[in-house]
Amino acid sequence: MKLKEVTRSSPERGNPKLHATYTIKPSDKVGTLRISKNGVAFLKTNNIQIDTDAKFKMFVDEETYIVAFKKDKQGQFRFTMNTDSTYRLSYKDLSKRIAKNVQYTIKPSKDYDLLFIPLTNEDK
Repeated sequence: MKLKEVTRSSPERGNPKLHATYTIKPSDKVGTLRISKNGVAFLKTNNIQIDTDAKFKMFVDEETYIVAFKKDKQGQFRFTMNTDSTYRLSYKDLSKRIAKNVQYTIKPSKDYDLLFIPLTNEDK
């Protein structure tokens, strides 16, 4: 028996630029935006806090799939915290605007509290 050693082609696990993923559950068509551990680390580094009690207004560019959130008392959306200290937001309203799975990076913004920009092929 001849066994050959296998080495890892990528030294790091995951993509450090990948801060969030958006997926649509096929069974009920609910869109879920999940902020990853890398995303939470980015938020902490940039002093951006997500308050799970805060309400947000959501903005979507349906051509580029950019998603933004702004805190507002009349907002209709809230983030929930997962058991692993990451965050998610699940609403059918989101899947009506974005109909495909998207990977995001979070960018600081002067106009919005949270700004999600789709990763390009070069970033993946």
